[in-house]
Amino acid sequence: MRRLDNIDIRLLRVFMALADAGGFAEAQVALNLSQSTLSTH
Repeated sequence: MRRLDNIDIRLLRVFMALADAGGFAEAQVALNLSQSTLSTH
């Protein structure tokens, strides 16, 4: 079984923030990231 790396955990946090916020606008504020950076992740 593959271990979770730091990048995997970071991407899961981004996904969870998007899901919890219900969209990009609120997730941008919560994560302090731009929409383009969120889209890239």
